[in-house]
Amino acid sequence: MKKQNARTRFLAVAVALGMLTSPASRVLAIQDSEDMPSPIGIAFGQTLYLNVCNTGSGDPILVEMMILDDDGTALDRARQLVLPGHTESLVLNRDHIPGREESRVLTRAVVISLGGPDTRNLVISQEVVDNETQRTMILHPGISKGFNPQPDPPGVR
Repeated sequence: MKKQNARTRFLAVAVALGMLTSPASRVLAIQDSEDMPSPIGIAFGQTLYLNVCNTGSGDPILVEMMILDDDGTALDRARQLVLPGHTESLVLNRDHIPGREESRVLTRAVVISLGGPDTRNLVISQEVVDNETQRTMILHPGISKGFNPQPDPPGVR
């Protein structure tokens, strides 16, 4: 039994050393084309802007933008053609959502590209603006479609 435990430990150490000393292989971390921003809440006196930008120089991209509540019910939706180098927004004012007793509504954004285009150039962000001052209170940073945070190591292509 002692011989088997010693072998097991030796193999574990050998594998760990091999992992530490071997060169890193290429890692491909591509964001799913349907990734969306995190949920965000809005209260009375606030407006939520769902922004979609086409940073490319090629074709326009037709998108369906939706703002859903925490139950998945659409609070607002629109189809927009986002031209290269342009941004389109879907605007939802909390004061205009009927039938809600609570002051804060939890929302989540959904953006779907229609027609199967290349979505690498889509950037999605959310912004919460104070209705009275028109100041941005929260800006949820943009998510670049197809962003690869792990570039190829030098010399690998």
